[in-house]
Amino acid sequence: TGKFVPPQREVWVGPGETALAFYRAKNTGARDVTGMATYSVTPDHVAPYFNKIQCFCFEEQRLSKGEEVDMPLFFFIDPEFSRDPAMRNIDDVVLHYTFFRAKHDQQHEQLFGNQSKASEEISTTTVPANSASTQA
Repeated sequence: TGKFVPPQREVWVGPGETALAFYRAKNTGARDVTGMATYSVTPDHVAPYFNKIQCFCFEEQRLSKGEEVDMPLFFFIDPEFSRDPAMRNIDDVVLHYTFFRAKHDQQHEQLFGNQSKASEEISTTTVPANSASTQA
């Protein structure tokens, strides 16, 4: 089997601020594996304000047998988030990644057993732009 988890479960970021988060993947199988990650944002109407600058999900990830890697996600919440009345009561955004075996990778079961994917999430707490607190 394999592991795919965020070492840090929460990240505090205000609209317009950038943040860096990581997901840790470990190939505990006996063979190398190649996979791809997809993501979703909850609540879903926040998605247009979530912007990835750099993400491990932009390309396939290859993990050698026994390899453990921290994969970066560099992102920001668009400053317009704080000006949108529909976002007024949104304090928490959940970012959920699912790591799938690449279709051409025959060794997937070595990483995930009989499962077709592994998934985990990070909770991103937004700090309103007009807040006196500037947590990052």
